[in-house]
Amino acid sequence: MNEKVVKVYSEAFFELSKEKNKLDQNRQELKEIEDILKEHKEINQIISNPNVSKDDKKELLAKLFDGFDKDVINLLYVLVDKSRFEILIDLIRDYNQRYKEEKGIMEGIVYSASKLDSSDMDDLVNTLEKKYKKQVELTNEIDESLISGVSIYIEGNRIENSVKNRLENLRARLKKEGE
Repeated sequence: MNEKVVKVYSEAFFELSKEKNKLDQNRQELKEIEDILKEHKEINQIISNPNVSKDDKKELLAKLFDGFDKDVINLLYVLVDKSRFEILIDLIRDYNQRYKEEKGIMEGIVYSASKLDSSDMDDLVNTLEKKYKKQVELTNEIDESLISGVSIYIEGNRIENSVKNRLENLRARLKKEGE
């Protein structure tokens, strides 16, 4: 789908959310919608089916997301009415990007040999927040090539604290000294 269309809808919804002081609430509800749509592909099939009336599609969405903010529901309705529901996931991604820019949140990925527990993740987040003086959101991904330790990528920077990296550095120094 055209990225310009996504940006127009995302910006309009973001500005509405900001104006109504609902950035956090709407971000959370959009995340819940995204999770539900990814888990239940049949919903997308119904919404994208041209043989299902727009009213039936909106009724389905109203039942599924009962209790959600009326502006979030209205966004879904507009996308159905304009036959643009397929842009919703990209719209949510763009909304999240705008949100993070607005709130000064840095994103990062922590690579580790095994899944880090919540305590370790919290420690890493706290350390990085002190270093960068910004809020940090980290996701943990498994890299089985790491022996132990972690490798962090945040805002284009790489922070290495893995045994694999230390061994590679030692190997390079020994090779250089042996020449």
